Amino acid sequence: MWCVPHPVKEGHTLVLLDTEGLGDVEKGDQKNDAWIFSLAILLSSTLVYNSRGTIDNQAVENLQYVTELTERIKVKAPSASSAEDDDAEDAQFVQFFPSFVWAVRDFTLQLQIDRRQVNEDQYLEHALTLKKVRIMLHVIIYQ
Repeated sequence: MWCVPHPVKEGHTLVLLDTEGLGDVEKGDQKNDAWIFSLAILLSSTLVYNSRGTIDNQAVENLQYVTELTERIKVKAPSASSAEDDDAEDAQFVQFFPSFVWAVRDFTLQLQIDRRQVNEDQYLEHALTLKKVRIMLHVIIYQ
């Protein structure tokens, strides 16, 4: 954790909290990761998820792991007996959850979709879109 002056707002200080990544075998315990991550979310106004390389299936799976960790954070509501109450509970959760930034370091692919130049946001949207996969099944009969 360290403090730096805000680059734009004079008189404000940024408190940076680095969780040192998730899944470190040196820590030995996934519960430790989960609790540190949960605490970081509750203390943060912006969560920066830092990854390296391309946005591929492995990157999305790692991001999924992070979203599953957020399930440890519960907002207590007086009662949750209807869909309306569930919506109110979700709205309360948004009050506590920080904004999210996905920083991809060492990205080496061209920002193109179907040979057309796109910006970073368009590329990310495209990468996160579920793809319809055509599966060809070959049956081989041995006699």
